[in-house]
Parts: sequence; C-alpha cells; structure tokens
Amino acid sequence: MSFDETAFATKINKLGLKHFGYQELLTRTTWKNKFGTKNSKPPMRLWDNIIPTVIVLDALRAELGKSISLQSVYRSEAYNQASSDSSKGYTGRAKTSQHMAFSAVDFIVSGMACTKVATMLQEWQNEGKLFYSPVLFERKAEKVSAGT
Repeated sequence: MSFDETAFATKINKLGLKHFGYQELLTRTTWKNKFGTKNSKPPMRLWDNIIPTVIVLDALRAELGKSISLQSVYRSEAYNQASSDSSKGYTGRAKTSQHMAFSAVDFIVSGMACTKVATMLQEWQNEGKLFYSPVLFERKAEKVSAGT
C-alpha cells in the first residue's frame, strides 16, 4: 500500500500547528540505517498516534521561542532493527521503541540542554497542563516487537 501524502498533509494541517509542517513528521522516512535497511513512511492506521506528541511540541516551541529540530519520528520495525545478525543486535535503538508506533519523537531544542527541556516537560505533566486538539483522534495500540 502506498503512502497517501495528500491525506497525511490534510490530517496534520487540520491541527493548526504554528511551528511544524507535516513534512517534518516524515523526517528520515526515506533513509537507510547503517545496515542498509530502508525506513518507510508511517502506515495510515498509526497517523493519529503522533497527534498528541506534535501538539505538545508545538506548544513547547511557542513557549520557548526557540527552534526545535525533529531528529527521528516514525521508524518501521525493519529499520528500527539495526541488523538481522542477532550478534550485532540493536545499536542505539530501543527494541520496543515507540517510534514504531508513530508516537515518539527525538528532537533537539536549539541552544538548550536536553535536561532543561525534560524538566520543563515534566513540570507541565506534574501541573496537569492540558492541550487542545482541533481534531478528534484515537491512538492505536501497536504491538511493538522486541526483535532479536
């Protein structure tokens, strides 16, 4: 099944994000890992999973007034598996990475230590900060394989 970029763009654009475009959520979806395994774009059944994450990131960008660079968003199971050789195993990727469920983002905030960003996000969670989504979404449970 081919990726419907127009439908994906429409879904993400309906969120009214101020600081992120749909293309950024497709970061590294055409790359190959160091073992030559090509990543893919997220399947439609998982698109809703990224909505809460990107809404929070958009609010974080607005709050900080700093650039946020998305480093990794969706990873196919094959791409996340660093090697088919179990002796090499995983290199830097969690075996049950939520990137495979399209619900995790690795990102960098320009000019800010990751510990500071983590502290701020933890404070938001502790305070019960709420975020508004202009579209209804339903996060899909995705069985994430532990691989080799």
